[in-house]
Amino acid sequence: MILPYRVQINENSVSKNKNNSSCCLQVSIGSPAYEGEKLHSLIQWSLSKYKDFFLFVNDTLQRHNYLEIEENLRYTIASSEGDKWVERNKSYLPTNNDSIRIGIVHWERWLKDLQLQKILKDVNNLYQTDIHFKKTVEQDIKDYTARKQKRGIDLKYEKNLYKSCLDYILEEVAVYEVQQLRYGSINIHAGSQLNIFKLFKETNKSDFKLSQREAIYVNLKRRR
Repeated sequence: MILPYRVQINENSVSKNKNNSSCCLQVSIGSPAYEGEKLHSLIQWSLSKYKDFFLFVNDTLQRHNYLEIEENLRYTIASSEGDKWVERNKSYLPTNNDSIRIGIVHWERWLKDLQLQKILKDVNNLYQTDIHFKKTVEQDIKDYTARKQKRGIDLKYEKNLYKSCLDYILEEVAVYEVQQLRYGSINIHAGSQLNIFKLFKETNKSDFKLSQREAIYVNLKRRR
């Protein structure tokens, strides 16, 4: 099968386990990389390499980005966006068969995990006590806010941007830790890796399973 997009692995990928038969495609709701033909190419490329395939629909994580929406509505709207994404892209989503096991998991599943609150507390404590960790998070926030400002964020929301980014990153770190405990699969992302996840690999923080997290970061190039 010739896919509409070529999937190119980035140099910053950190997957060395060639024997892992399971992968998780981390879907960032709102990113065009996870829509239509790009999504189709990502999924088919993944299915050609792994026997177990999971779609992690990271929808309610996006509530931290909804600064223009009333806070009490953000979770519901973010969850709805995840359902709309599944419906919009259902023709590209694979189904279980005899050779491949498929699963779709929404972000809410991780928020309800019994270990999340403890792990989130540990991550927050790391942010407060580990200067290297804190500076790395702050650099990721700085990079993100610079991109947002370049695209023209409404100034009335700008003062809340730092806190929303911090909440987003710390929750993402905690949930990825839970995922590593529960699955241990290779993770596939379209785009580049946050500095904070590079840090876990480089410093091998023994208290966190994230130091063992395998991830492949890819770019999608239209075939000519």
